[in-house]
Amino acid sequence: MVRPAQKRRGLDELGRLASAGLSVDEFRAASLSTLRRSVTIDAAFYATVDDATMVMTSALSEHPLLDAAARFLDNEYGVADVNKFTDVADLTNGVASLDQVTRGDRRFSPRYRDVMAPIGLGDEVRVVLRSRGRSWGVLCLHREAGEAGFDADEVAFLGRAGTILGEGLRLAVATASVSTGSPTPGGPVFSSWMPTSRSYRPIRRRNDGSKRSTTAAGHLRYTFPSLSWPQLPPLAPLPPIGRQRAHESSAETADG
Repeated sequence: MVRPAQKRRGLDELGRLASAGLSVDEFRAASLSTLRRSVTIDAAFYATVDDATMVMTSALSEHPLLDAAARFLDNEYGVADVNKFTDVADLTNGVASLDQVTRGDRRFSPRYRDVMAPIGLGDEVRVVLRSRGRSWGVLCLHREAGEAGFDADEVAFLGRAGTILGEGLRLAVATASVSTGSPTPGGPVFSSWMPTSRSYRPIRRRNDGSKRSTTAAGHLRYTFPSLSWPQLPPLAPLPPIGRQRAHESSAETADG
């Protein structure tokens, strides 16, 4: 449960960050840190998207999601499942948890059975980040395995936060467009996953010049030097953050 004072502080801080003139990566890192002070988050995926297609154009991610990136993408673009980003985009409030849509039976979701459960994850909340009638990004927050998922109050809070995050991404993308002349942060992040038959499969031999490498810290990095759209700069995941539990924030102890 998110206390009223936590909500106010969290939303106010997100609003301040949204108008602070941050880059896309700076805004994502700072806003996720702010969310963690109100809601318990054990792993996060945070991407910008193309509004017309919902294809991801840049992304930051955390372990253990990085190790299962190919399986998450295969599920998102090639497997019938619940609570996909396109499904959440159709919702009026733009937010839903896996526990909500499966009525508490996560095994109904192939993503949970085949990807999340094997790496120790439980519930997820997905949020589409909107502003001015457009989708600017998506956010997927995870809890570690356990019966307790995101409660209704947390989901509602994240839905309200999603509007502010959408505006922050809109302004960050606009700032980047002015400085680079590019209308978006880059081309599809995972363009090396191409459709074959009825689903997407990773292409081992890339003919688009893309490269997949690992940073010194063991994080996944993608670069795309040969795409027709503006070149996507090297992307790295969010810096390692200890599993910060919301109730550990000292500032919250003063709440009534």
